[in-house]
Amino acid sequence: SCFDLIRDANGSYFDVATSDNLDVANNTRAVLVDTKGPEIRTGPLQGNVDTVEIGDGAIVDVTTADVSGDTPPSGPEGPHRLNVDYPSIAKSLEVGGHVLLDDGLVALEVLDIDEGSNTVQCVALNGGPMKRNKGVNLPDAELDLPALTEKDKRDLAWACTVGADYVAASFIRTKENATEVVDFLSDCCRTLPLVNGAPPQRPLVISKIESKEGVDNFDGILEASDGIMVARGDLGVEIPFEDVFKAQKVMVEKCNIVGKPVIVATQMLDSMQRNPRPTRAEVTDVGTAVLDGADAVMLSGETAAGKYPLESVKAMASVVTQADAIKNKGPFIDFDILDSMS
Repeated sequence: SCFDLIRDANGSYFDVATSDNLDVANNTRAVLVDTKGPEIRTGPLQGNVDTVEIGDGAIVDVTTADVSGDTPPSGPEGPHRLNVDYPSIAKSLEVGGHVLLDDGLVALEVLDIDEGSNTVQCVALNGGPMKRNKGVNLPDAELDLPALTEKDKRDLAWACTVGADYVAASFIRTKENATEVVDFLSDCCRTLPLVNGAPPQRPLVISKIESKEGVDNFDGILEASDGIMVARGDLGVEIPFEDVFKAQKVMVEKCNIVGKPVIVATQMLDSMQRNPRPTRAEVTDVGTAVLDGADAVMLSGETAAGKYPLESVKAMASVVTQADAIKNKGPFIDFDILDSMS
């Protein structure tokens, strides 16, 4: 099926987009191409080992230097040197700032900065295992990263070629970032064959808000974008988790006010990666997003790698249908709680 082909594509997106042999009925469903975006990751570890254990209170030197030739730390207490692939690490951080590793599972606080060696000395607020190629978040910093990587540019050009409806631009931090994506897509479409005497319409840009900087600059990003995605995964690492629901509600309402579509995404039915039924909290999360004014809710790991992808889609669709049915029917106090409202 088309669903199985996409899950097994492993980056071979041309066949997925252009095949005429898919066993799926013609439909008007939109296609959204998600970009990888700029990101910071850990590099090879000391001694080139697979895993190191960082202890609570351990001193960790975060650096751009190659540490693979170092002797591995003798224990969780260190000494630890951790390579990251962000050349501006020392310039971007300040003493007292934070470095969050592997979705915040390991949290470091900056003690000292040596710009000469491009090294930031940190203390582990909470430790844990660390591997190479894990994500690094700098929630207190303005990042010196491009809006588009070379891979993003190739993917966006391909999206224009195959007629994608939307692109999801990852890690948009400023209005200028969003504008750069829009302009790049417009330039790509101008190189394509004319359609009815004009260049094909560019894909619409959905800016993903997944950093503190993106939240801080939200109004400008909204102005420059065709729509917004509240990407709660990285966002929940970049800002305190207790602020995520507030940020979501504010962004959804601001999009509603200006009439631009907004998508709420990440971990909506996360347990269905493993289980055939959602938790009641997940059901409430999806329904509340719809009632708050979200134009779309999105599955990610549930359908990309989970055990129950079709069940996840059906479960989300059923909750959305129920939420839509009551959204504009007056005060909730007037409803019979036991009424199915179907």
